Amino acid sequence: LLGALLTLLAAGTVAFGRVFEANGTALRLVLAATLSLALAAALERQHVLVATIASVAGLALLIGWLVYPDTTWYGLPTLETWERVAGSLEAVGRTAEAHVAPAPTLPPLFLAALSAVWASAFAVHALAVRARSPFLALLPPSALLAFAGIVMKEGARPVYVLPFLAAALAVLFCDALYRVAQWGPLTIWRGAGRLGFGSAAWTRGARRVALASMVAALFTPWILPGFTSGSFVGVGRGGTGESVTIDPIVDIRPRLLEQPDVELFTVEADRGSYWRFVALDEFNGDRWTSSNLDAERGLEVTGELPVSAVRRELADRLLRQQFQFTAAVQSWLPAAYSPVRMGVSDEAVRLDPDTGSLVLPGGTFRGLTYWVTSLEFSPEPRILDTLGSLAVPGSERYTELPGGLPTAIRALARDWVAGQPNPYRQVLAIQDRLKSEPFRYEADAPVGSGSDDILNFLLETKAGYCEQFAGTMAVMLRTLGIPARVAVGTTQGTRDEESGVWHVTGKNAHAWVEVLFPQYGWLAFEPTPGRANPTADVYQSPTFQSPDDGSSGSVSAGNQRGEVLRGKQLQLGANEVREAGTSCFANPRLCPGGPGPGVDTRAGGDDASGIWRAIGGVAVVLAILILVGIPLGKLVRRRWMLGRARLPREVVLAAYGVLVDEARDLGLGRRPGETLREYRERLERSVAFSNGHLSALTAVAGRAAYSDLEVTSEEADDAVADARQIRDDIRRSSGWLRVALGWFRLDRFSVDRATRPAELPGSRREEPVGTAAGRFGTP
Repeated sequence: LLGALLTLLAAGTVAFGRVFEANGTALRLVLAATLSLALAAALERQHVLVATIASVAGLALLIGWLVYPDTTWYGLPTLETWERVAGSLEAVGRTAEAHVAPAPTLPPLFLAALSAVWASAFAVHALAVRARSPFLALLPPSALLAFAGIVMKEGARPVYVLPFLAAALAVLFCDALYRVAQWGPLTIWRGAGRLGFGSAAWTRGARRVALASMVAALFTPWILPGFTSGSFVGVGRGGTGESVTIDPIVDIRPRLLEQPDVELFTVEADRGSYWRFVALDEFNGDRWTSSNLDAERGLEVTGELPVSAVRRELADRLLRQQFQFTAAVQSWLPAAYSPVRMGVSDEAVRLDPDTGSLVLPGGTFRGLTYWVTSLEFSPEPRILDTLGSLAVPGSERYTELPGGLPTAIRALARDWVAGQPNPYRQVLAIQDRLKSEPFRYEADAPVGSGSDDILNFLLETKAGYCEQFAGTMAVMLRTLGIPARVAVGTTQGTRDEESGVWHVTGKNAHAWVEVLFPQYGWLAFEPTPGRANPTADVYQSPTFQSPDDGSSGSVSAGNQRGEVLRGKQLQLGANEVREAGTSCFANPRLCPGGPGPGVDTRAGGDDASGIWRAIGGVAVVLAILILVGIPLGKLVRRRWMLGRARLPREVVLAAYGVLVDEARDLGLGRRPGETLREYRERLERSVAFSNGHLSALTAVAGRAAYSDLEVTSEEADDAVADARQIRDDIRRSSGWLRVALGWFRLDRFSVDRATRPAELPGSRREEPVGTAAGRFGTP
């Protein structure tokens, strides 16, 4: 039955996971359902209140592990965890209203989904096993399945419905087998090495009924009128109008271009810039992604952002922006690179120091406003042209590529940069080659998601969109040992000349390349034909004099913009930023006066060491729970069993039940279906007892369980004393090591199961004689 319930939950949870964009979210929800069901099954024999409390505690731990892992202390939730949970609970309604399924895996939404799946699994077990109501047990996972079908645009899908129906029928079938088994052994299983479901006529009939039911459930809706019509009640968009989510993961597929042409946000700024969401620093051969996409290991910031001390003359100018969101719903806050100060009302923002990404954990929503002050850098080409190497401490990770990358890509990159004297010229060579004929921008170009597709783009199609151009250039630069990554955001948008506001729509979604330069940090480059970054054209399109005149590296077309304060110290003021900085705030090791190579500036420290510390912490906690919790739990349970016994009959049965439970720890427990006499004879063959205590206790326990004869208080006292002596005899015969290990032995049979023969309906009530706990002594 448990297997059928797990299959049912898995089918419903996988279907429910469709409401999220990330494929891994459904797997995490299935894991939650599995753990919840396993915990409920482990506590099946306990009181429902105990099981509920344990389930709530398990959910709390899982929320810390899966939703807010950066707030836990060795895997245990902390005060910060509960503060984040409270904030997400406040934002869940607003976030759900703003997003359209499939939605990004934002903490408020994932927290709600995780709680729903966990509670559903607990309810399924309680209804199917405790209440023996299999039909009611189908309702919680059915609700998960139906919810996904309602909010998803494509509605219900047979690929999810069919496994769910099969699992539901399996639950009903297993429950029926259980009920039949209560009448006696099933003859169709006798002598068989496995369940012979096909050997009996009644099971064949069940299969036919199940098959007919599934066929009817799958095909009947198609003949009903209005099945393919629109919904009677509109759901999924709330009352806020159309919503748009831009996926920051670049994987050589048209993610950005598929966004509708609606306004995402507006920006009040003196000049336009690329409004950057996130930087993608890892390429796995299939797509570009980020090592810290949601800034979970980042810093919680407000006001001034952390900037290392640098030479102020490197900063060219300051740009202040005021953002207001309309249709865009996501976690990432756009900003001109690199931000040094920001303000947002009543919202906690996280900063990833490595990528410079700003993340709003609760997600953006219509009407959200915030301001950002950014430093912009346009270094003169002649300065970049003097750099013989771009290698700096920590830059090796930005040149990593997966194994199996086609050698033709490396060869093509070397061919394109042949004769270029320095890395800066090599970057420009690849950028300019991609922006020139025969490469062209085409929205309908063939798509792909692997290294071979990049090679096909370079050698065959030579047509693509921003994702392909940016991802390809970054890969080619890395083959040359040049640290590069992909940035995702939007272009500047369209400016309203009257109001001075920039209107950014889905069509402005864009991806470009960033290259790491010593001291200056990450500088943007634009390989997509027809696109131009207004803040980077100084160093992206220089005009170098011919090397033949002996002045290679000089610049004939310098900076023509008057607003650039070249060679002057930029005075920002205390109200803007603590001290001027460059985009190297994203990597303080590159800045003069910054931390050295041995200092980790990330909030979470090293990823691997953090994971191992968390695993070690969890292991320590589990060891403590095993060494202390299991023996203590047994001790408390046995004391409770004895303490609740009031009548003489109950005292005898409690003493006998606790004795059986203690004997089970030593491998001498009572077997299912074994009578009291058979159990006594088996114990007498294994243990040398003294003075007939076992025979006396067995006799009075049998009378208390099955006879209408009264049990006196004196007999109850004698039974407690006999049970204590029998326990001591069994322990003496077993040895100290077996006794010690017995405290940690877990068995699916509990004290309640051992004493179940005593649970007779209509037992005559007698006057209380006190409790048995004190007379029996410490178990």
